[in-house]
Amino acid sequence: MAKEIIIPNISEISTEMRIASWKKKVGDKVKKGDVLLEIEVEKVNVEVESYTDGTLIEIYLGEGEVVTPKTVVGLID
Repeated sequence: MAKEIIIPNISEISTEMRIASWKKKVGDKVKKGDVLLEIEVEKVNVEVESYTDGTLIEIYLGEGEVVTPKTVVGLID
């Protein structure tokens, strides 16, 4: 069953973040703890790690797009 990649609440001050870069691409195998993407918040890049093992099967939002906490940005199966 596919699991959603959800943007965590990183900052209490700012709710608007931007996807800086994806470190994995569709089809890549991922393990728990692997860095999936970096998001920019308040001019600092923060790594978002996988919380499960599997394969990255879908990316919904690309680099440069604005996201908020709890936004689903992709799927791991």
